[in-house]
Amino acid sequence: LEAVIHAGERRFRAVILTSLTTFMGLAPLLLEKSIQAQFLIPMATSVAFGVLFATSVTLILLPVLFYIVNDFRAWIKILKA
Repeated sequence: LEAVIHAGERRFRAVILTSLTTFMGLAPLLLEKSIQAQFLIPMATSVAFGVLFATSVTLILLPVLFYIVNDFRAWIKILKA
């Protein structure tokens, strides 16, 4: 648990800053109303919200899964002993 928390603390700022700059970089395209931009807006929407989803997976789901797998390995060791 301590390793999972420490790893999350160490990479939180880098992941958040990278994700937010990417999302905010796509914001002008998402808000554009010109006809040329109408072809790119669906792609920009997919990329922008994909980045936000991947950020939540990276910061929340992945550490939780690591912790669950660690508990599962300890449980298997107890059963084998």
